[in-house]
Amino acid sequence: MTSANQEFPSDSLRATAKRLLLAWYLDFLFYSVFVTLLSHSADWTFGTTWVAQLVGFGLIRSAVSHFIETPGMMLLGIHRDGTRDSTAFQQESWLTMLLGTVFILDGAKRAVRWTEYARSLPDFGVLPDETGQIILSLVWGAGLITAGCLILRMRASGLWLGMALAVVALISIVWSWPLWDQALAQEVSERRLAQGLPVRPGEVEFMQRVIPLSLVVAHALAIGALLAVQRRFQAV
Repeated sequence: MTSANQEFPSDSLRATAKRLLLAWYLDFLFYSVFVTLLSHSADWTFGTTWVAQLVGFGLIRSAVSHFIETPGMMLLGIHRDGTRDSTAFQQESWLTMLLGTVFILDGAKRAVRWTEYARSLPDFGVLPDETGQIILSLVWGAGLITAGCLILRMRASGLWLGMALAVVALISIVWSWPLWDQALAQEVSERRLAQGLPVRPGEVEFMQRVIPLSLVVAHALAIGALLAVQRRFQAV
């Protein structure tokens, strides 16, 4: 009977189903950003639908993973034979994996959200025009995705980048406080117009009460969570 040490190298372990599933999810986020931006630039609206993205992703990811390690696999140290690195991720925890994934998810959303309709959200005390919104969305998206990838790789640079982004975002939210009512009224109207639906009674007022405070709480929690896992990261 073959022992575990003979079956796998001493620095590898069998990747769990949850880890493999997370790799698939991360790959889908990267794929979705690429396809959405490409489809928008080519004015191909079908490419941005959920059905098209899911089918295309499933086919491409299944084929590619037979020949190379996908971005999600590389971030989680998963090899094509189903094993994973056992030394590079010794300090990771469910919280570091959650934080890395949330940063990538938030970055993916920020990077493509402007393709849905004209945004009107404030940044650093101003309401940028359409071009400014696109530039800020792409910059924020790239920064958040980079931080998330580094956090998943257990790099201290990712921790500090994530911390810096969260602090800067918190400052921007508070700095823009007088503009949120106007911005959210425009945001709700634009989103409903893009959906072909009327604005529901009380919807704008509800968003104006909830969204700014929720953003402050979410970023404060992110900062607290990053501080809680600070000692787990290697200094590289």
